[in-house]
Amino acid sequence: MYAYLSNRNISVLSSYDPSHPDWVKEDLAIFGIRLSESEMKQLDAITIAEGKRTCTDCFTEECEACAAKLGELGCPLGQKMPVWGRDNQNATQCMACAALPAHKVAVQEACGETSGGESLETMVPKACGA
Repeated sequence: MYAYLSNRNISVLSSYDPSHPDWVKEDLAIFGIRLSESEMKQLDAITIAEGKRTCTDCFTEECEACAAKLGELGCPLGQKMPVWGRDNQNATQCMACAALPAHKVAVQEACGETSGGESLETMVPKACGA
């Protein structure tokens, strides 16, 4: 994703987690990646929804699982096209729903710390389409 955005001349700010210094190296590695015109067109086809570009798409299996759990809990996710997380007009309500005390355990299990470094603070907004 970072390489795609960088190829579009969009700057991305990445957070630093001192317990995972290798992630900074991975983030900086995007500057060595040049995507071909064909690759960019393929990625454009994936990231264009309703004529708008979006970077909050929920492409990973972990994010999809989080979104599925939020849907089961009745949180307003919007339309899946083809993945969750695209311009949900009810994203704020979705995140509020995810934060309900009654949903705490289920949301933590489905959307909490992941192998990719995501946390509730990053995964839930993505899954909700914020």
